[in-house]
Amino acid sequence: MDMFIFVVNLLGTIAFAASGAMTGLRKNMDLFGVCILGLTTAVGGGVLRDVILGSTPPATFQDPIYATAAIATSLVLFLPRVRRLLTRNQPLYDLAMLAMDTLGLGIFTVMGVQIAYTHVAEPTVFLLVFVGVVPGVGGGVLRDMMAGDTPYIFVKHVYASASLAGALACALLWLPGLELYAMNYASGSYEADVSASLGGGVALDLRHTAGAVWALSDRGMTISDHDGNTVSVDWQNQYLRRYTLSGDGFAAVLLGKYRAGSQAELWVVDQDGTRRSLALSEQVMSISTAGRYVAVLTGDRLDIYTQELELYSSLKGTKGARTVLLVPDGSAILISAEGAGFYIP
Repeated sequence: MDMFIFVVNLLGTIAFAASGAMTGLRKNMDLFGVCILGLTTAVGGGVLRDVILGSTPPATFQDPIYATAAIATSLVLFLPRVRRLLTRNQPLYDLAMLAMDTLGLGIFTVMGVQIAYTHVAEPTVFLLVFVGVVPGVGGGVLRDMMAGDTPYIFVKHVYASASLAGALACALLWLPGLELYAMNYASGSYEADVSASLGGGVALDLRHTAGAVWALSDRGMTISDHDGNTVSVDWQNQYLRRYTLSGDGFAAVLLGKYRAGSQAELWVVDQDGTRRSLALSEQVMSISTAGRYVAVLTGDRLDIYTQELELYSSLKGTKGARTVLLVPDGSAILISAEGAGFYIP
């Protein structure tokens, strides 16, 4: 899920950067001007969104990968051969602008609604729609103003209306909460045994054990046992990057203040809601739980912790492994593009 969101965000950034850079080319700007327009179009709406939500400093200044992608895209479009192709062929230029604006608008509108949902405890439809539209059209408005043009959204284009419609659809789809039931078959019919509410979150996974129902969403987790006791764990406005519900009476989640980057926290949550956390400073490739152990795989190291987050074993030099599968006895299977290996502590 985290990688999918990252790729989608990157596509939207490249699309908007391309539209900004092409506007600069049409205005005969130099390399600096083309890059600034591409950068502003790509990240300007996101900066406005973060300021509105009170998330400062904005994510753009915390993780420069999107700004770097925007500048790189602008540099590619400024290459003489690409520049001549776009500026001398008006139909191609118009088609490329429409495609890039459309792609960026759709991606950033949906992501704006999703980010507002995760940052605000009880968001209203108005807030979700507004914050969805701002990153969708904000960068384009800034681009046109800096280029001395009337913003597209104020003329004949339907970008703002499309963004409004998309943001409203996302907000209405996300608002209704889900109620999940574990059913018992008794006396020839099914009866509700355990229920778990996801509130307004987006359901990601569900686990039914002998002791409880674990319901996980992008906003938190609900654990309901068979006696009717329910505990809820909130992600505290952090992004859910990775998770695993396979522990023996516990779950492990990887959370970060931002969607990407090496800074993150590993949480272990017991069935009664007890939480333990561990700060991580390296890029996490994979996590896994089994039995009473938790495995964390980074770029070149595997760390295996107990359920209490005490270090049990560590392996340096994982030979390009990108996925770890833990075994209940604490051993692990490391999977890479070339094959798999077995590690016994």
